[in-house]
Order: sequence, then structure tokens, then C-alpha cells
Amino acid sequence: MTTPSPSERGRKLLAGMRAKRGYVLGFHELLAEHLPDVLEKYDAYYSQTWLTENILDPKTKELVAIGIHAAVLEREGLEIHMKRAVAAGATEPEVVEAFLLAAIPAGHYGMVVAADVWKRVRDGAAYSWEREGDAP
Repeated sequence: MTTPSPSERGRKLLAGMRAKRGYVLGFHELLAEHLPDVLEKYDAYYSQTWLTENILDPKTKELVAIGIHAAVLEREGLEIHMKRAVAAGATEPEVVEAFLLAAIPAGHYGMVVAADVWKRVRDGAAYSWEREGDAP
């Protein structure tokens, strides 16, 4: 049995990630190409933390993630976790409160960014990095 080349292995890892998550990001692609071992370990950690129900239920995890991503002004993370929160049963008022809470310690610009992203998510827009000419 031959060991797959790093690029073959990386492509397989990316395919598995896309199947689990519904997306891959640019840094995932770079790790797949150059450091597939790191990507594999990162994906295992991420999957255990975010995609497995440990103590917090999925909706609560996603609402927490919305607050975190709003606080650090990370639009892609907001899109991902807002869509997941809705899929897990979160209501619009819950999503709005999650990013409003981040505005107190992080500053109100986080709320402005999160509100803009929420409007696109609520209206069913594709992930920003998947829209033509709009890369992260």
C-alpha cells in the first residue's frame, strides 16, 4: 500500500472537511497543500470542540461563537456560526442578543459588523467568500 502524496492527502482532508462543515477556508487549503498533518490535527480538535455535543448544546455553542466572532470582528466566522445557530434552532432575537453582548466588552463596532453580516445571513446570501469576486 502506498502512502498518498501530501497534495492527495490534503485534497481528501479538504473533501472530508467540506462534507462535515459545508465550507473550507483559505487557510485550510494552505495547510492541506503544505502541512496536511497539521490540518488533520486541527480538524480533529475543531470537530471535537464545535461539531460534537460535549456539555453545551449546539445552539448555545453557536450563540457563544457569534459573540466571540463579533468581538474579534471576524466576518467569515460570524457567517458560519450565524447559519449554524439558525440551523440549531436559534431565533433572530437570540442571534441579535448574542452579538449585542459582545458590544459591551469589545466596542460597538463589533455590533455594527455583526448586524451587517446577520442581514446577509437572514436574507439567505451565500458565504461571502463564495460569492464571485468576494474573497476573504
